[in-house]
Amino acid sequence: MLLSQLTAMIEHYQSYHGAANLYSQQLTINQVFKASETSCYPVTLHAYLDSERATEGCISFHKQLQAWERELQTNHLIEANSKAYNPYFKVTKE
Repeated sequence: MLLSQLTAMIEHYQSYHGAANLYSQQLTINQVFKASETSCYPVTLHAYLDSERATEGCISFHKQLQAWERELQTNHLIEANSKAYNPYFKVTKE
């Protein structure tokens, strides 16, 4: 829930830091967490986003999915990949 709040706010021009070429946002959590039986502390969540790296990761993932799909379509299955692509593809014997 907290991360979805940050996601909505993070890619805003006011969150951009040009020197680091990334976005950052912080969110103070109102809930107090126990440090021990007798003391508590407030928590601030800090999130950072490197859009270029996120895009590169997304493209790399899509290329991998396409490679696995070709592997399945051509029936040249690599056993080591079977556990990796099972969450993304339904493999039948037909």
